[in-house]
Amino acid sequence: MAGWIRRSWATARAPWNKVRYEFRRRRAVSRGLPSLEREPMRRVFDFLDGEERARAEARELALRASFELDGLRARSTRRDYREALDLLDLLESIELPTTRDRRLRAVDVGSRNWTYVGALERWLAARADAIELTGVEVDGHPVYRNGFARCDYARAYARATGNPGVRYDVADFRDWSGSRIDVVTLLHPFVTRYALLDWGLPADLFDPATVVGHAVDVLRPGGILVAVHQTAAERDAMLGMLRGRGERVAIEQVRTAPAWLTADRHLRADRQIVVA
Repeated sequence: MAGWIRRSWATARAPWNKVRYEFRRRRAVSRGLPSLEREPMRRVFDFLDGEERARAEARELALRASFELDGLRARSTRRDYREALDLLDLLESIELPTTRDRRLRAVDVGSRNWTYVGALERWLAARADAIELTGVEVDGHPVYRNGFARCDYARAYARATGNPGVRYDVADFRDWSGSRIDVVTLLHPFVTRYALLDWGLPADLFDPATVVGHAVDVLRPGGILVAVHQTAAERDAMLGMLRGRGERVAIEQVRTAPAWLTADRHLRADRQIVVA
């Protein structure tokens, strides 16, 4: 019953979503780069006891060594750092394409405020000498209580990586003009209409087949698309779109994150991963 009410409410507010989105887009507020919050990392796993805490600390040390996370760790909040570990735990086993000049070009579709860009940058940089990483977000101008916009925070997180090849664009990915991309990531993309409306976007932006099709089209031969979903239904929708285009799906798996990664309620235990 509660689910039906939420879906009905999301559908009913669709016209209001459109009005608010157009207002944000036309106003395009930006105050520059905010200062990012950071916290000491002495208590990252204090909520765990005994063997579970020891396993968490060992896994964090392994990821920190593999991806050289000392800088990211020093500039993060504990919550953001756990999110980074969560993402790297998922991506670690995915083999990135090789290039002759060891340079990777990547685009992240639907980047929101890009709190996780540090993890993405570390994942790519571990396999290449140089990277170009672009985040593309269609709704980059919601304004937070402190007056800074979503795009302001995203660009601050991008700058914090210290990598000049990382940038954030406010744009509709369907119109994005990049090409010969090595890696496209879609982390929790909107493949159901309800999810898009519930996020506050207008219904006319619900066009997953075009988004996925363009993501495939901008890849160079041998490039990969990595999609991460929260539910099996979302994963199946992605698989249907990819296979409908004749794309070969190389990896389809469910990953259950360790308990220490799900300490924050917004982190779900299961992740549905698709690599094509």
